[in-house]
Amino acid sequence: MDDRTGFDTATRVAAGDDGTTYDKVAIALHWVTAALVLFQFVSSFIWDWFAKPSKQALESVHVSLGILLAAVVIARLLWRWMPGHQVSSLEVGWVKIASKSVHYLLYALLVAQAVLGFVIGWAAGHPIHFFGIPIPGPFEALDRPLRHEIREIHEKVGYAIVILAAGHALAALYHHYALRDRVLGRMLPWARRSERGWRGPLQQRCATQRLVVCRLPLKEGERDMTKSLALLGAAVLIVSTGACEKYDKAGASDAASVTAAIKADEKAWNEQFKAKDQNALTARYADDANFTVPGAPPASGSTAIAKVYAEALSDPAFSVSFASDKIDVSSAGDMAVSSGHFTEKYTDPKTGKPMVSSGGYVTVYKKQSDGKWKVTEDITSAAETKEVAPGKPAMRAKMVSFG
Repeated sequence: MDDRTGFDTATRVAAGDDGTTYDKVAIALHWVTAALVLFQFVSSFIWDWFAKPSKQALESVHVSLGILLAAVVIARLLWRWMPGHQVSSLEVGWVKIASKSVHYLLYALLVAQAVLGFVIGWAAGHPIHFFGIPIPGPFEALDRPLRHEIREIHEKVGYAIVILAAGHALAALYHHYALRDRVLGRMLPWARRSERGWRGPLQQRCATQRLVVCRLPLKEGERDMTKSLALLGAAVLIVSTGACEKYDKAGASDAASVTAAIKADEKAWNEQFKAKDQNALTARYADDANFTVPGAPPASGSTAIAKVYAEALSDPAFSVSFASDKIDVSSAGDMAVSSGHFTEKYTDPKTGKPMVSSGGYVTVYKKQSDGKWKVTEDITSAAETKEVAPGKPAMRAKMVSFG
């Protein structure tokens, strides 16, 4: 027996197949789950292609359908566990074990993904909405680093679900096209065999030849169905390839536009330093932004940042200039990191002497729901600080990082 024959034998239809099929509820829940999983995965990729109103609408639908998916998964599990809703397995041996393992793993990942989705929705301290109906969270807002980690896990679980589901679908197609058994057919309501059509001389022959793959001939309607599935698969492949290409181009375009926006923003920021516009300067920071600078306590939150600016701007000689050397944009296009160099001049509050400081900075930007960019993290590292040479005006540098 060659390897192919052995594989077919391991995956053959059991001769004792009783002809049962999944009930209508189980079939409906299966395909609703598949459709929702596909939409959730695709929508998370494409919403950055759209303008702000459309993107927000798609994100809102994504959340609502995620809640619906959680309910469908729970309903499917309950229905599956209820007496009278089980069907006999059509696989044997290691293939049966692999099939059941994939099913259980998919269920586990779907449940985990639903839990992660709820946590992400509530992590900012706001209720999530199911088609406009608010659902308050059971816990307080989570820290930003923890929220980021949860989002990363949510994304990875999504990929795992899609990969497993694709393998599951390919296995079903192998059963249908290569083995010509009922593994796929009994989950398709328009291709279900009647018990009479399943039982007959061919089944009896298969029962007596237990080591031979039982390949049933396809009916005319099923041939049409398989052709339709093949065309659908080809269409999905073509569309997916085009979507990936479009996404890559869109991602590159978005990165370029974000970089240009950050550069323009930082140019305006320098002008605001020259004008000593405290309101405009402090408005650049998110409400939960953080300052980090050597030799000074960190400032967190908009109130603390406003006090730091007020203190720095109280010195008439205050001056800051900076320029970015590199801007990195996230793949989603909603975050950017600017790193560069700065020069600051100030009067030492202890000695009254004019000082000049220079070094590097790292500023993290995040795109807000209104489309504006806000600073969430601002870190300065002074490489050199020295007294201003005699005859040069005394200036006072910023107490913390300004960019």
